[in-house]
Amino acid sequence: MPNMSQSASSDIAASWPVFAAAARQCVACELSASRQRVVLGQGAQQPHWLILTPAPSQAEEHADAPLIAEAAHLYAQMLLACGLSSEQVFTTPSLKCHPPAAISEESQSACRNLLQQQIQLLQPQLLVIFGLAHAANFLRTAPSAAEQLRGHVHLEPESQLPIIVTHHPLELLVQPALKREAWQDLQLAMRYSGLMQ
Repeated sequence: MPNMSQSASSDIAASWPVFAAAARQCVACELSASRQRVVLGQGAQQPHWLILTPAPSQAEEHADAPLIAEAAHLYAQMLLACGLSSEQVFTTPSLKCHPPAAISEESQSACRNLLQQQIQLLQPQLLVIFGLAHAANFLRTAPSAAEQLRGHVHLEPESQLPIIVTHHPLELLVQPALKREAWQDLQLAMRYSGLMQ
């Protein structure tokens, strides 16, 4: 008889293709007219953490990946420092299509619906948001208060999933001095999810 973990994994394996197929046909906002593809992300079916990145760049959309090149390499190192691998987390952009211009409220609302479906499907322990400006927008906080989002545990309004905010790997490549702050944030995430005492 399969245990509950195996049963949950089987449910996800069966449900993910249905979700992905529907998401890739999404026409809920104007981005459906200009996108190359819907970037749903990649990673574990039962992740410890769900990593949320900003809207994909044109290159990320083309690669169908939320992080590419040097940023992806640094991200892998960050996970390794936490004792995690890409097979233990799931990484997805908050906005699933590359926006050619300003992001409309309609697009944000449509993609929040897709994210809620991902959360329900993947059942992560924790949501980690990359990028302070991105986090401020996601948490509906004033951009001027973005820096204050670090160092605290927030709650995702609908799922009540705990959230940790940190710098995006691209920011760390440009400003290596921020790596110390990012490590502090990741340590908070590890302590909160029981990966570190």
